[in-house]
Parts: sequence; structure tokens; C-alpha cells
Amino acid sequence: MADALWQRLARRIRRRLYRYLAPEVVGTVQSMTEALRAELADDRAAAHGHFTRLDAMLQHLRHDRDLEHGAAQARLAEIESVLGALRRQVAGEGDATQARLGQIDGALGALREQAGERAALSERTTKLELLLEHPDLFAVSRQDHLPSPAVSIVMPTWNRGWVVGAAIRSVQAQAFSDWELVVVDDGSSDDTAEIMANFRQDARIRYVVQTHAGQCRARNHGVGLARGALIAYLDSDNVWYPGWLAAAVVVFAAKPAVDCLYGAMVTDAHWEGEHLLFRPFDRARLLAGNYIGMSTFMHRRQLIERYGAFDEELNALEDWDLILRYTAHAPAYRLPALAVRYRVVDATRVSVTTRQESATARIHAKWSQP
Repeated sequence: MADALWQRLARRIRRRLYRYLAPEVVGTVQSMTEALRAELADDRAAAHGHFTRLDAMLQHLRHDRDLEHGAAQARLAEIESVLGALRRQVAGEGDATQARLGQIDGALGALREQAGERAALSERTTKLELLLEHPDLFAVSRQDHLPSPAVSIVMPTWNRGWVVGAAIRSVQAQAFSDWELVVVDDGSSDDTAEIMANFRQDARIRYVVQTHAGQCRARNHGVGLARGALIAYLDSDNVWYPGWLAAAVVVFAAKPAVDCLYGAMVTDAHWEGEHLLFRPFDRARLLAGNYIGMSTFMHRRQLIERYGAFDEELNALEDWDLILRYTAHAPAYRLPALAVRYRVVDATRVSVTTRQESATARIHAKWSQP
């Protein structure tokens, strides 16, 4: 009897105790449940974010054919890191997620293969640079009848103080030394004059300053001061390979019928992803668009006397117009030697502008006439 009484009393106490504790228990459970839901939602959002980042990076790598090998490797390492985090996060989840990870793995493998191909291409390009830099041309030295200086180099510059020194040093490093360099400062407002003072000891270098009038007039100013039988051009953004002048002078000495020639350009910023621009001469293709860099082009002085210098009515692309004019009577000689390393030194170095579009239309109209 006493046991039954104690049991009823215990049940009554538990009921009262539960009623007293119920709000706190329910509140605690609800709080824990909401926290768990929020944690799961954060996990799903993080997973979704990882997938979005991976998709974006994969799309970028698939479409960016010009991505440098080092940059591609860094991007692949980043993808692998995100993929590893994603695996750890979704380990044990459904088959669909695992299948998605498998697809990403496959795409990543394909990108690794592409990166390997790019590395091989880079290695082949390096070997080709070494081959072209020391071409086995003609065992012919410069003819004595060429007056000194044999080559005049025209270099226009405008506010390129931080790079013009490298361009000049690449001229001083030439294996062929009988040259003069005419640097025409087109009214620079930076430290170009101070930089040029460092080269005043080299009597082969002449530095002249003009009021800012544009690159075309600066080039014509330099051409007007040039004394050499051969004329070459080097933009102050670029650097020559050391064997360029020697290889070119040999051709002019050995081949009197050659009036102008061009060599190979190494570049990271040009046509159709080409890193070595050295196309065969094709007049029809040249009429469609220029593929001969001015810093790879050399010609005899007589062409200026015969066809004139740069067209100052053009406000851009005057180099293309000059090359078209100098190759109208005979093709340019394609010299298998490295001429120049084309460098992008700021955002304006390679651009499509209204001025260039206008000049292109003007040149097409000029040369489409019979």
C-alpha cells in the first residue's frame, strides 16, 4: 500500500517537475535545432560557393589560351586546394556530389595535360630563340664601300624614361658596332633627359628634343638627321637581340637587290596568340593588316629618297603605311634572325582606339586604289 502511494506521489512530482521545466527544455532543444539547421545551411552555402569558384576557374582556364604556363600552374594549384576542401566538406554525402567531383577531376586532368603541352611549347620556343639568335647566314663581312656610320637607328620616345635606357643598352650590346643612334624626345615631361645624360659619353648616340608633335613627326625628325646608308628603327619600349644588326648588314652587303628586310619578333601581346611573329612575306596579307614590327624592319636610305618618309597626315599606324610603300615594288627579305623583344610596359602599349581605327580605314582606302 505504501509502495503504491509512493509511486503515485513520484508520478505526480515528475509531472509537476516536467511542467515546470518544459519551457526551458523546449527552448534549449529549439535553440540547438536552429543552430544545427544554420550550420547545415552554412555548409551547403560553402559547398555551393566552392562549386561556383571551381566552375569560374575552369571556364577561365578553358577559354584563356594565352595564359602563361606559370600562371596556369598557379591556377591549377588553387583549383586543387578548393577541390580538397570541398572533398573534406562533403565527404560521405550523396552519389550526385561524388559524381560531380569526378567530373571536376576529369576536367582538372585535361587542364593538367594542356598545361604540360604549354610547357613543352615554351621549351621549344626557347630553343628556337637560341637558334635564331645565332643564325648560320653568310660568311660575308661588311663591305668597305659603306660609309661610316653604316647604320642609322631612329628611336622616338615620349615619357618613357623608365624603359628608354634598356632600349639604348640593347643597341650598345650589338655585335655590329658601326652605327649611330638618333634618339628623338617628343617633348617628354618625365626624367627622360636625366636618363639620357647617362649615355653622353657614347659619341654614337645623339639626343634631340622637339616640341610634342607625335611619334610620326618624331620619326621623320630622326630620319632627317640620319647619316647611315642603312636605316633601322627601335621603339623605346623594346629591346634588340645582340646579333640583329650584324645579321641584317650581312644580308644587305651580300644581296644588292634587297632594299628592305625584316626579322623575327618575340612578343607576349600580339596577333592571334603568336609569341614568335615571323610570317612569310605576303603582300595581300600585308594589305589586310600589318604583321611586320617596325623594330624588326630595316631598309636602304635610297627608299626614303624614292618613296618619301612617314606620312604625317596619319595620326597612327604610319609604320604600316611606310612598309606598304617600301614593299610595293619588291617584297621585303625575310631574315631568319631574332630582331626584337616586344615589351608591354603600360596599359596604352597595345590598344584599339578610335584613332587607330580611323588610320586603318584611311590606309585601306589609300592602298585599295589602283
